This record gives sequence, C-alpha cells and structure tokens, in this order.
Amino acid sequence: RVDTVYAQTLLGTSYTVGDYQIKKEGEHIINIATTEGCDSMVVLYLENIKVFIPNIFSPNGDSNNDYFEVFSSDDAITTTEMSIYDRWGGLVYRGDRWDGTYENEYLNPGVYFYLVRLINMDGEDLSFRGSVTLVR
Repeated sequence: RVDTVYAQTLLGTSYTVGDYQIKKEGEHIINIATTEGCDSMVVLYLENIKVFIPNIFSPNGDSNNDYFEVFSSDDAITTTEMSIYDRWGGLVYRGDRWDGTYENEYLNPGVYFYLVRLINMDGEDLSFRGSVTLVR
C-alpha cells in the first residue's frame, strides 16, 4: 500500500510519520511495518514555511518598516494574536500589526516584548516570544 502526503512545517520543526521525524524539505519515501507484519510506503512531500518576525521597526511615517508584523512565505500562516508589552510587563497592544502607539499616543523608542500566536494550514497553534526595538 502506498500513501502520498503533502505537508508543510515551519522551518526548523519536523513532521512525524510513524517513528520518523522529517525536517528537510522535499520528497521522502518512508517504509513503515505494522505490528501485523504489513508494510506500507508513505511518499511525503514536505515544504518548509519560513516565518520572519523582525527585531526592529521604525514607525516614523516614511512607509519603510512602519509596522511591527509577522511575515511568512505562505499565506496559509495567519497571525491570530499579537500582544506587545513594555519593559514593566504592561500590555501596550493587542492585534495583528502594531504601529508603535498606545492609546493613539506615540510610544518612546526602546525595547518591547511580544507574544505572537500563529495558526498553520493544519490548524496548529504556534507561539513565538521575543523582543522588538522601536526606533523613530
């Protein structure tokens, strides 16, 4: 029996087939033996999706890096929540694209912390944490 699987993973993560964890993009042929002694073959076509979360942005109105947002090599990845915190842990933004303001006021340049939740095409919830520097 031969099964064909088309799958996507985030770059650096793996896709599991039986006892195998595959990270490398491309075609993979995997033979799986069942406990009943039957053999199956899985042909896996794996695509790595690249997600880029900037570590700096400059919301200064020049139309260049004016928003802190998540970029992906695939439209199937969607940002479900982006939370931005100041250095004291206070929430300053929740949404999907931050313009460097809090309550319609420009925030001071500095380091802010984020929690980003994404959903991939399989419905998996993926979380990323880090910091971003706001410059003007």
